[in-house]
Amino acid sequence: MEKFATLLRVHSERILEVATEHVEVSDCSQEIGAVIEQLSGGVPLDVAPLRDKLSNDQLLARLLRCIQSQVIEVIREKLDTEAFAVIVVHIRTKIGEAIRQFVKSKPVAMNVCDCLQAHLLQDEQDDADQSRSKQAHLLAEGIVSVLRDSVFVLDLYGNFIFLNQQALNMTKFVAQDLEGGLSIYDLLPLDYADIVDMWLESPGTKARSPFTIEFNAKDGERVLVEISAGPLAESMEIPIVVAVARDMRLERRLEMKLHEANRYFGALFTNSTSGIIVTDSDAVIVDANPVAVSLCGAEDVSDLAGISIDEISAAPDNSLKVRVLEVVENQSVVRRPFSLMTRFGASIDGDSLIIPVVVSEGKADGALIMFVDASDETQMRETLVQSERLSALGELVAGVAHELNNPLTGIMGYSQLLLKEMEIPDKRKSQLEHIAIEASRCQRIVQGLLSFARHRDSEKTQQNINDTLRETVELREYQLRADGIDFTAEYAPGIPLVFADHHALQQVFLNLVNNAHHALLNIEGRKRELRIETKLRDDSVCVSFRDNGSGIPRDIQSRIFDPFFTTKDVDSGTGLGLSVSYGIVQNHHGHILLKSGKNKGSTFTVVLPILEQDET
Repeated sequence: MEKFATLLRVHSERILEVATEHVEVSDCSQEIGAVIEQLSGGVPLDVAPLRDKLSNDQLLARLLRCIQSQVIEVIREKLDTEAFAVIVVHIRTKIGEAIRQFVKSKPVAMNVCDCLQAHLLQDEQDDADQSRSKQAHLLAEGIVSVLRDSVFVLDLYGNFIFLNQQALNMTKFVAQDLEGGLSIYDLLPLDYADIVDMWLESPGTKARSPFTIEFNAKDGERVLVEISAGPLAESMEIPIVVAVARDMRLERRLEMKLHEANRYFGALFTNSTSGIIVTDSDAVIVDANPVAVSLCGAEDVSDLAGISIDEISAAPDNSLKVRVLEVVENQSVVRRPFSLMTRFGASIDGDSLIIPVVVSEGKADGALIMFVDASDETQMRETLVQSERLSALGELVAGVAHELNNPLTGIMGYSQLLLKEMEIPDKRKSQLEHIAIEASRCQRIVQGLLSFARHRDSEKTQQNINDTLRETVELREYQLRADGIDFTAEYAPGIPLVFADHHALQQVFLNLVNNAHHALLNIEGRKRELRIETKLRDDSVCVSFRDNGSGIPRDIQSRIFDPFFTTKDVDSGTGLGLSVSYGIVQNHHGHILLKSGKNKGSTFTVVLPILEQDET
């Protein structure tokens, strides 16, 4: 009670202001303040001074009930649930006792027959009238008893004449609470007082359409109800208002649950890492989440909404639409690989899952299409295929190289012996020299094959990538500048040490520099540039080689790491450099990235993880 008394003192002015506004009384602020202050005490309210200021007792009762309603609202959020319920009952008891001191209310009937007999029927009736009345009473009683809704009957002052059991259950009052009378204003928050006043001021009007208000139950709980109200009969000498109230708390909870479910679905829809498109039953796009918009290359969902699903494709293709219509028709689920170029210039490559959206029973109202971007998976799969291909070729090449190495050694040896003889004609000597040169070239190819195929345990030690790269670049820097290539190298400071095979990485870097050098030699009429850069990215060291050469066409980029594949002339390379480099970097748990386009130059990036020594 101490906290309740404090709340009354803090908010007394506001309670007084709101109550007097609703009842429209004046010159009694001091008396109202005294009543408010007494509410927290243990003695009955002294309302005599306030009664003397007002014109009639019904107005006093209405004012006290307004005070009661406003006090309940003031303490609603300030007390815990248990304390709030106790205080509300305390307030109702004190206000009710005060009203009953000067307003004599009839008990509220819970039986329709008692209600009609006490308030509506004439005392003098003959036997036939009494018989018919009794039958009517029983009929009315039966109707009210089977209703699941609350039924109220009120006089023009808002006093309840009748409440059915459902009404008591909803408001949490009991039969004993009705003996001294009960008013609708005992239940009514002041926000809805004007609506109730309208019922009571025009009892002869036609029944009103349902509207929604709230009641304060006995313990102060807010009860949302939908009410239909009107006069019981226009011809009655004693006008009364009847109201049927439906408890809307369950509907409100269901509505909140539905709202939460919609919000939850909305969050999933918006934040999903998969693209989601929703269509209607005709495969017309209704909505799309941000990932789907991005995958399609569109700027906004409005670019997709309203178009048929097959219109996403840049080329005429109705296969996706056909699948969507089949899913809607059969209410089945379809999962298929999916790949297309969209009308917005984007390429989608992945899996699609199409499921029916069933709202009404027995019929699908649309479809939900989920696109799972599998570009990373595809890249990993291609990398795995590449690794398996290189492994198989390595075993094959090792055997072939050993078989070729012995006869090549013999050819080179005998050609050298023949060249030392003095009596060989010049023409034959030239032919022998050509044989020796070509045999030597073949031997270099075989050595490259063996280097590619040989599996060696790397001798890894702590290496500074900047130092390894700098030593490699020095081997080619003079020739690069001699060929008119603008060469720059930027070494990021503080690059962490990695465990690596020094000589193997030199071979990788040298191959990439040589490839860039060769690509730039074919450039005429513009500046030749080669940029080499090291940097730290997350937990990896990256070394990039960027040239402004003619670039690598997209259609052959998947083959550049294949053994023997080369775009150089026959005498310029064997096609093993990138294959060997690829294997070396893989052996260091890294990978090589390529970014290139025709006439846009090429950038090769070697990515090496920073590994702990015990991981090597």
